[in-house]
Amino acid sequence: MTSKTLYMTIGISGSGKSTYLKKRFKPEVVITPDNIRKEMTGDISNHSMEPVVWATATHRIKEALEKYGEAVLDATNVNAKYRHGFLTPFRQMGNVELVALVFEPNTDLAKQRVQKDVETGVDRSKVPATAIDRQLKDFERGRAAIGHQFNKVEVIPVSEQNIKLMNLLLESMDRKYHKRYSV
Repeated sequence: MTSKTLYMTIGISGSGKSTYLKKRFKPEVVITPDNIRKEMTGDISNHSMEPVVWATATHRIKEALEKYGEAVLDATNVNAKYRHGFLTPFRQMGNVELVALVFEPNTDLAKQRVQKDVETGVDRSKVPATAIDRQLKDFERGRAAIGHQFNKVEVIPVSEQNIKLMNLLLESMDRKYHKRYSV
C-alpha cells in the first residue's frame, strides 16, 4: 500500500501560510477553503455555506491524495477540536501520513499583513484584528494537541519566513546586490 501525505497548515490569519505553500508545493495539491468559498458564493469572506465548503475541501483532498500522493489543506486550523474532526476520516484511511505545518504566531505582523492586503485589494478573507486575537487564543489552547494529532510536525518560525521574504526582495533587486547580500 503506497503511503500518501496530508499536510495541514496551523497558524493565524496573516501568518504567511499561503505564501510559504506557493514556494513549497505544486498548486494542484493545495486545497484552500477560501478559494472554494469564492467559487460557491463569489466572496472569500462569505461563510454562509461552510458545511458544503468543508465537504468540498475534504473531497478535493482525497482526489489530490489519490492522483498526486499528497495534499495540503491551506487554512488556519487553529482549533484542536475542529482539526481532530477534520483529520478523522484521513486517519481511518490508514495509509495517510498526517503532517502539521505550524506557523509560529506574530499577531502584530499578521494584523499588518491582513490590513495591507485588504487596503491594496488583494483577494483574501477580510479578517478583523479581533478575529486574529481569537485565533491566537485557539492556537495557544490547541498547541499541546498538535503532537498527538499528527505523525510529524514541522514548525515554520517567523524568522524563517522573514529570511524567505528577504530573499524574495533581494531577488527582485539588481543581481549584483543579490549575490552580495543573499541570506
